[in-house]
Amino acid sequence: MFYRLDFSKIKTKCAERGVDSAKVTIEQVPVCTSIVVSGISDDTTHDAIELYFESPRYGGGPVERAEFLPKGGRAVVVFQDPKGL
Repeated sequence: MFYRLDFSKIKTKCAERGVDSAKVTIEQVPVCTSIVVSGISDDTTHDAIELYFESPRYGGGPVERAEFLPKGGRAVVVFQDPKGL
């Protein structure tokens, strides 16, 4: 479940309060839309990776692209929407 937070309010409260004598600052980071998958067997296909990560059954979502390195047993899967992660 995703909650929408008011980042500016959180940032202001952190700046006002601090921790002990330390000044606290927070920064917002970009939303990630990709994952690195490792431990994939050599006989797995590119299509199988895309189908798996697009499947609602496994909590996936639309995949923009998947880059698969069979010899390394790794893939980078890029989702169209971060909610697919």
